[in-house]
Amino acid sequence: MSKKNKPIDLNACYEPIIKPPKQLLKEWEDGPKPTLENASYTFRDIDGTEHFCCGDTSILVSEHFPSDGKQPEELIEDVIQYAARTGDDG
Repeated sequence: MSKKNKPIDLNACYEPIIKPPKQLLKEWEDGPKPTLENASYTFRDIDGTEHFCCGDTSILVSEHFPSDGKQPEELIEDVIQYAARTGDDG
């Protein structure tokens, strides 16, 4: 095979020009530590349904507060008062 028809090694194009420091290579191997902040998200469907996703898990979020019932602020206030009365901090 002549030099003119020699195939080009495309993988050779992607070899790093410089060698990164060992500490940086270790960080790349380990990757970021997954936390709730960087591994989860929420989205809303076209019909308004909200979903919470974390990893491979998707949960349908549905919170309904009837107009004639207690509002979220009142429910939170009740929880705080209950915890204060019972001494339950958990």
